Amino acid sequence: MLDISRRLKTAEECVGLQQDRASLLALAQNGQLQELERCRGVEVDEDVVTERTVRLVELLRNAEEVRPPKGLPCEGKVVSFDNALAFLLRYVRFLRELGPDLASPQVTFHWTAEENFQSIVESNLRVPSADPAGVKKKHGAAFGRGIYTCPDYKMAKEDFSYGASATFACLALVGRQKVRHHGKGHGLSESHGADFDSVLGRMPGRNCATWVLPASDQILPCFLVDEVALPAAVAKLRQALALIREPWPIKPTSPPREAPEEEHRKDAPAEKQPPRGDEDELLQAPRWRRGDRQTSSLEPDSGDATLRPSGAEAICMRKCLKATGGKRFAG
Repeated sequence: MLDISRRLKTAEECVGLQQDRASLLALAQNGQLQELERCRGVEVDEDVVTERTVRLVELLRNAEEVRPPKGLPCEGKVVSFDNALAFLLRYVRFLRELGPDLASPQVTFHWTAEENFQSIVESNLRVPSADPAGVKKKHGAAFGRGIYTCPDYKMAKEDFSYGASATFACLALVGRQKVRHHGKGHGLSESHGADFDSVLGRMPGRNCATWVLPASDQILPCFLVDEVALPAAVAKLRQALALIREPWPIKPTSPPREAPEEEHRKDAPAEKQPPRGDEDELLQAPRWRRGDRQTSSLEPDSGDATLRPSGAEAICMRKCLKATGGKRFAG
């Protein structure tokens, strides 16, 4: 894991990130960034994710053209560093699993009652809980349990504003979507599964869909805006999308290990063998030794080799015996 102090120093160099030092330290100590190391086939360096998060937050927080909504205590620029970091971690995972098209973030809007603004700014959008003490369901659960958003500002305002004068302009990671229709009894269903990452809900008589996200790290609240600041906010979000979609430097994982047999053959020391010439010499030596024994005498072995006549002497003796009729010379 990269040096935490260096990561903190990088984050603090960005304007307005001092208050996120504790959040960044907690994420680093909890090992959340190590999620990237489990990527199959490629790895994205942790430094790259941290630096991209710093750039993203700096871009959104420095958006002076996005005016805060009038009459509200909340600041218009609400993006937080730890939420952005978690969002990019999820994006990289989707990028690896789903490819760039399905992983690409989308602009969406979350409307809620003004009484919920401050808690969302402080704690992010969260999935409603079945526990009465947990997060309350403000939008019901017609399409399943999750965070309800809509990519159409006006449609969302009509259905979900509860009289509020502003909305959260967000980035969302919808991934693979499963279509569900209103009134089909999906209230207790989960908004994700083995083959889908969020739900696309259809309301009767509405051309616009509702997106239901199953996890907080699939949505990033960036601005709290009214209709006056909406165009500037959307333009800035499009810049943020371009930044996120920039190529991500990757480092290859270790190459696949060779088969055990091949690896053993590759690593095993060569057997010590004599040179080819010596080998031939060794093979020929027994033949020469056998040949020596066979050609050393023309007569059968009859005792001591010193008493046997040589080849020339034997021939001479045969000629003499033939000339004398087989009589041997005396003495």
